[in-house]
Amino acid sequence: MDNILVISGVGDGPGANISNLIRDYWRSTPTVNAAFTQSEFNDYVNGLILDTYCVGGYVINAVGVAVAATIWTPAVDIHYGEVAHPVAHMIDTFWRGTPDMARQLSALRTQCLAKLNATQWLDVKHLSETVQIQRLRKS
Repeated sequence: MDNILVISGVGDGPGANISNLIRDYWRSTPTVNAAFTQSEFNDYVNGLILDTYCVGGYVINAVGVAVAATIWTPAVDIHYGEVAHPVAHMIDTFWRGTPDMARQLSALRTQCLAKLNATQWLDVKHLSETVQIQRLRKS
């Protein structure tokens, strides 16, 4: 698999075919598939990316389909100032938890942050569907 860094601005949409990732996330997350139909969730995620200035990094398989994506946007945090904020991180369920995928996404994150000229970013950990912890990380 190859790392492909794609810069996408407002209105550009995702830089790779991520419909399979959106479908996989919808299927594997009960609260999401209870709240949205698959088509509604696909439209929601694509709309979110279309309406946000963002930098996306994608892991593409041999047939050109994204198996993982990390998408970041610049933001001004009330506590930390300028930071890179995650818009979406999606990994195909087959590849979740594999060390190689973790390394590739870490490398993509570094490339995305460089394109945003960001020296700090927010690391978000979801404890439950309604609780998350955000930690500031610095490069």
